[in-house]
Amino acid sequence: MTEKAVLNRPSDAYLNELEFVFSELEDNVALSMSYVRRVLRLTPNILGDKFDGISQSTLLKYMQVSYSGRCPQHVLAAFSWVTMMPMAMFYHGPQLHRYYSGMNETSIKAIIEAARLPLDQFLSVLDIIIRVLTDKNREEHLAYRKTQQAVQALSYENMYPPQTLDIDAFAEDYYYSLAVVFKRLRVNSGFDAELMARVLGISVGQYEQLENERKVVSIGASLGARTILGFQLSGHTQFTSEMRVFPQFHLLRNAQQARDNLIVDVYRRLTSEQQLLVSELISSVSSLYR
Repeated sequence: MTEKAVLNRPSDAYLNELEFVFSELEDNVALSMSYVRRVLRLTPNILGDKFDGISQSTLLKYMQVSYSGRCPQHVLAAFSWVTMMPMAMFYHGPQLHRYYSGMNETSIKAIIEAARLPLDQFLSVLDIIIRVLTDKNREEHLAYRKTQQAVQALSYENMYPPQTLDIDAFAEDYYYSLAVVFKRLRVNSGFDAELMARVLGISVGQYEQLENERKVVSIGASLGARTILGFQLSGHTQFTSEMRVFPQFHLLRNAQQARDNLIVDVYRRLTSEQQLLVSELISSVSSLYR
């Protein structure tokens, strides 16, 4: 019998300690989205062509800390899909080096650029990198690679977003999955709506709407980080598991983490000089797949 997934019950003291972190999430999202857009050279016109149902001017406003209308959770999720970046990295803002611990800015940019590489090219780049590692580092990395998902699970071939993503259709599917999973976890955990709402930083009424499978409710982009930190979860892929129109987005969440783990692990084994040279290589290769 499969064990039911449950949430950790956070203490009042723990939630109070997180308030400062929570207060910075919305700004961090705006800064990170803007940073990734610049690294990937997504001009306003290119960005506008990738979405239907939201204007390029609105998208750009969501990337400005000064804009009062903060980015909704589904827009952040859609943007992470279009850029093929892990959603968790967007919550770090100017502290992005903490997410990619040990990486300098040039290396971080290269990792962002490598995100859209097809499987063969991604593995080719990894193979080139490991050839310059010391024997010990090479053996350790190859052993680490075995702990990640099977190589075929890293393939993005069936996980890329549509050429133009319908943001309304995506929102409907995305919030449906959130509704199903949040309700399931709350019931399994024996929590009431008041506790869920407090952790997520929304009103009880908003939380009850969030659990409504038939309603598309726009929640701020801090929702994801508040869920992970507040309930001390190790990951977030379960929340997209009920997507029916865009199931490839859920599949991507799993493959994405394995890829991210692999390239970060191998990068950390390089010298500073090697990191710069490898970053130039990745930038050149990835430019063919924009």
